[in-house]
Amino acid sequence: MRLVFLCGSLEPGRDGVGDYTRKLAGGLIAQGHSASVIAINDKYIQETDAALQHDHGKGVEVLRIPASMDWKAKALLAETYIKKNNPDWISLQYVSYAYQPKGMPLHMVQAFAGLLGKYRLQIMFHELWLGEKKNAALKARIYGFLQKKIVRSMLKKGKPQVIQTSIPLYQKILSNHGIKAGVLPIFSNISDLKLPYDTYAGEIPEWLVKDREDFVIGCNFGSFYQESWDLTSLLVPFAAACKKIGKRPLIYSIGKISAGEKEWKELAAVYPEITFLTVGACSQEMISYWLTYFTDFGIITTPAFIAGKSGSFMAFKAHGLYCFCKENDLEFDFGVQEIGFDKSLILIRSEADFYIPKRNSTTNQLDDTMKLFINSLNSSK
Repeated sequence: MRLVFLCGSLEPGRDGVGDYTRKLAGGLIAQGHSASVIAINDKYIQETDAALQHDHGKGVEVLRIPASMDWKAKALLAETYIKKNNPDWISLQYVSYAYQPKGMPLHMVQAFAGLLGKYRLQIMFHELWLGEKKNAALKARIYGFLQKKIVRSMLKKGKPQVIQTSIPLYQKILSNHGIKAGVLPIFSNISDLKLPYDTYAGEIPEWLVKDREDFVIGCNFGSFYQESWDLTSLLVPFAAACKKIGKRPLIYSIGKISAGEKEWKELAAVYPEITFLTVGACSQEMISYWLTYFTDFGIITTPAFIAGKSGSFMAFKAHGLYCFCKENDLEFDFGVQEIGFDKSLILIRSEADFYIPKRNSTTNQLDDTMKLFINSLNSSK
């Protein structure tokens, strides 16, 4: 099968959906398909760049079109590239903010709708629109109304044969608005690389390597949203549980804390009985190494109903780690009880819910997603 993917940006390690798209394309190439990627609004470059990026051991042909270019010119460049590749399918990876800073990609839809309508089209909704939560602010509801109009226009003009989204909650919301979509789970951009222990042992703090068995270690990966969960209901029982079994509690942060860095640093003063460590931004290999050898559980401040779209959660899951999150507090004007939660999540409703988990079994997330993706395209023919 020949495929061309469209996404926002393709700067490695700087755009989650771009990394996801490249990895998916690389995996499909490894399976014998033809796949290339066009970044149609790349904010990390100033000039158009046709290059070869690598993932899954395969070279992936990419065309990166700068965000500064006029949308009509972008569409013309993309159309020329797509005609050359003659795909069986185009896959649009949709995040409204990837195509317009305020999440209103009207010009993108107007410029690309005609092109998309010429090919068999799959749309993957990584995000939807604002204003769906119960008692949402008026501004969010107005924004959401306009964002929905843009989505409906895109669907009407593009006529996609396959519509998918990452989590059951989004599937439910789309269904409520008359849009039939399947669920295509995302996979972790941080694969379990199964690295030998001595690969990076020299780069881990010496005291931690020496006394690893004395610690129980939790990990916060990426942003820390304290306003969503201040971790009190987790850290208090975590420290108490460690004391009871004669272990030392440690929480570390890895990756770029794009939000909540100040709040993260303040935790050490609030919980002096817990050791806090900031690893910071590092390679995918190093992150996989930490999750493999120096992590006992993950922590996410993302609400449970939307954990499935969190790259951090999927990275924990890919490494067999259970993940703590707070009791879900997202409310909607429709029933969500039947949606349920991922079995790798441990909801903290009270301090009594904490326990030190063992590692979980894992599956190859990328293989699972590719199989479902290709089957959904084949079944629509």
